[in-house]
Amino acid sequence: MIFYIFNLNYQTEKELTTAKTDVESKQKVADAAKTKLDEATKESKNANQLLETAKTNQTTKQEAVDKAKEELEEAKK
Repeated sequence: MIFYIFNLNYQTEKELTTAKTDVESKQKVADAAKTKLDEATKESKNANQLLETAKTNQTTKQEAVDKAKEELEEAKK
């Protein structure tokens, strides 16, 4: 009976160790995934900032073109 209890204790410890290793491994994968997600989020924010800058530049250029057209029309009169 004592042998059975020791064997059961050994098996339980072995299963706990295996479970702990599995959890630690999955945590490392989750941490790596979070890091990649954080990097992707940062890149997305940078891309959005570049897009907004490009839109602003395009608007500014279009305003300059429109103003030049107006001045040309005024000069023709």
